[in-house]
Amino acid sequence: MQPEARKDQLPYERMGAIPFDPTSGPHRQRKARERTPPAREATRDPSPAELRRTGDGDSARLAPAKHAEERPAPPISSAVIETSSGAGSATRFLIWLKGHLALSGAVLIVTGLAVFGGSLYFSRPVYRSETTIKFNFETPPLFARLGLSGDLLGTSELEEEKEVLKSDHVLKKALQEVDDPSLGINDRTPPEEVESRIRDLRERISFEHGKDANILVIRVSATSPEPAKKELDALVRAYIAYDTERQRENDTKQAKFLEGEIERLKKKMEEMEDVETYLKEIDGLKADTEAMDREIEAKDREIERQKAEIVLKREQLARDFTLRYPGVIELDETLARLDEIRVEKDILALGKFQDETLEKAALLRYEALLAVEKKKANQARIEEVQDSIKKLGFSDPSPVVVRQQLQSMRDDFQLYSRTLSTIQLSLARSSNDKIEGLREQATVQNVPVLNSPGQTLSVASLVTLVFAILVLLGFHAANPSLVDPRDIERLLAVPLLATIPRVEPLGRSSSSPQKPKDFFAEGPSVVADYFRILAASLRSHLGETPYRLVVTSADAWEGKSTVSLNTAIAFAEMGYDTILVSCNLRRPSLESFLEPGQAKRGIIDCARDEKLRLRDLLAPTRYKRLSVIPSGEVGEESGVATKFVSSVRFRESLADLQSIADVIVLDSSPVLLVSDPLILAGLMDGVIFVFRAGVTSMRKAERALSLLARAGVRVLGVVANSRYVDSASSYRRPYRRSPGKTPTQGKP
Repeated sequence: MQPEARKDQLPYERMGAIPFDPTSGPHRQRKARERTPPAREATRDPSPAELRRTGDGDSARLAPAKHAEERPAPPISSAVIETSSGAGSATRFLIWLKGHLALSGAVLIVTGLAVFGGSLYFSRPVYRSETTIKFNFETPPLFARLGLSGDLLGTSELEEEKEVLKSDHVLKKALQEVDDPSLGINDRTPPEEVESRIRDLRERISFEHGKDANILVIRVSATSPEPAKKELDALVRAYIAYDTERQRENDTKQAKFLEGEIERLKKKMEEMEDVETYLKEIDGLKADTEAMDREIEAKDREIERQKAEIVLKREQLARDFTLRYPGVIELDETLARLDEIRVEKDILALGKFQDETLEKAALLRYEALLAVEKKKANQARIEEVQDSIKKLGFSDPSPVVVRQQLQSMRDDFQLYSRTLSTIQLSLARSSNDKIEGLREQATVQNVPVLNSPGQTLSVASLVTLVFAILVLLGFHAANPSLVDPRDIERLLAVPLLATIPRVEPLGRSSSSPQKPKDFFAEGPSVVADYFRILAASLRSHLGETPYRLVVTSADAWEGKSTVSLNTAIAFAEMGYDTILVSCNLRRPSLESFLEPGQAKRGIIDCARDEKLRLRDLLAPTRYKRLSVIPSGEVGEESGVATKFVSSVRFRESLADLQSIADVIVLDSSPVLLVSDPLILAGLMDGVIFVFRAGVTSMRKAERALSLLARAGVRVLGVVANSRYVDSASSYRRPYRRSPGKTPTQGKP
């Protein structure tokens, strides 16, 4: 039973790993290594990783492996086995395709070329005959201004003309007029055959728009040039005849419409003859009124001038005599009388005037009053005339508007007459004005084209895709890859230590595929958390330090160097003194993790010089508790290195390293390629087997694990690298609180 989780525990310690105490850890108290394992380990069942295959069938039983320094261990916590839901059959196949893109592309290309070549070979050659027609869809100016449309105009668009060309009426007429009896039809042709030939011709007709919006290219396909040309000629003749008849019907409708409109305008123009008389009378009355206004203004100015003379005369008398002088008083009386004359409406009410000036002013005022009365009479007459104009149908009786409407009516009459003449002329000569020009009937293409190219290409593409999928399914069934964690435990009988989400191909740096990727150097990383879980699981599985681990795989490019590096970093981060040894002597890659100049000497140098020990080759890293022993410059001496790995001196060097380190991780070569991993695994506590999910085949994994079992090697478990996960978004960010946020902020 696992201890109760505490709030101060790390995430991977809550998942069943042994709590780590930096003050009393096993890396500081060597005596703790002598402690006996927990009692629960004494009675546990042997794990599948500790068994080797015996027998000769699928039901072969696994026997316990022999190991000199094997120590019992509890089973791996199930919390780290399953990190995502199992993949279905379709998902497994898609993941397998991702891992075999080159094979998939090659199968698809080869299949496509084969199917398309076959379709080209078996397709009958087809010849096309084509002609070009330019249409005129412009509406006559009169009809455009009136906004007329529909049956009266008979205008259409290019798409409508395509439907007409493919209509039963036109196609039947074309087949009747074709110059070849074997292609055409007559009155004795059975109705079923007529429908069949119409349908066949409709399928062989195609269209294409020209450079101009009103240009249409018509094509007819046939198995030989002559039938194509004859059918196209007959189709064009039938269409022109049909469209000409349709145009005559429209012209007849338009002519009747225009004749009715012209008669209506004539009657209306006859009714408008009195309007001109009214307009002339209004013009005369307005001119007379304007003259009277000028006369009234002149008389008022004359009265003002007389008043000004009297005022001037009074001022002169006032300067010479007193105001009581009779002349001044008389002038004042005259001025008063002038004011009365200017404001009095009835001049006769003022009586007789003895003064000549007053009498002249009164006469002027009287004439002005007569002019005002005449002006009023003129205005009343103008209103009467305008009422008469309104009764004739003019909403605005002003002369300018009425004259504009009269002129528009005359223009309409002339336009209607000209349009009617044009239509009558078209009817007389039975022409088709909509078709402006017709290129020479047909131009036959001399090169064959595919019979129904769109259909052939579609069928070829579908057959290619289906056949390629079937071939790839066959490859997948013959060589399945490991995808689902349940496959690993069920088929390989090996526990799953951890799954590493897919970040980059092979888990390597994108800048250099030969360089293992350090996920701990990127700051908070979800992949680094998985390696922490892996290290905690191994610590729980193996018990007390020291740990001596070998990381290998079945084949190359499966990410074992990346797993070795990050597992060692995880142990170093947990406080263990860790040494990472690059034992991949054929294709070393861990040297790229070191700083330039640090990997001058390695294991190959120790093999050459008997005085050197492995501890003399330790190279420091950016991590305080992690050191690396590089492989050195191997060159052509890999055989010497292999002999050194299997020698007693190498074992003694490993034992020497064990005295200074808590964890030793060996990055070895693939099991199926060289024998080094089998030799190294016999010297260590156990093997971590790495496979690339969706790429490593089941057969290779079984062969590699079988070799390890026959060698008596203890397989601790497997690590699924580049594992496909369903909830991809949750694996792209670490499980941590964002900086500057309190626990209550954000989503729970």
